[in-house]
Amino acid sequence: NEEISVLLHKVFNEDSINLFDEEKIKFSCTCSREKVSSMLLGLGKSEAESIIEEEGIISVTCDFCNFNYVYDANDVVTLFN
Repeated sequence: NEEISVLLHKVFNEDSINLFDEEKIKFSCTCSREKVSSMLLGLGKSEAESIIEEEGIISVTCDFCNFNYVYDANDVVTLFN
């Protein structure tokens, strides 16, 4: 920790530097079916129904955790009622 402090001081000698204690980090995605449902509600009923007509399902994949949420025609009816 002292070596890092010396190195940082050499690189950023005009700035005040504060080092914090180490913390373990953990990946935790915040996606949920409720959030995807809210997005679909924002998309609108006619657009959601149009996707169901064309594709048979609505499939939404989270770009962070890669979890796939699938909605069928019954799910869309329930969502908009």
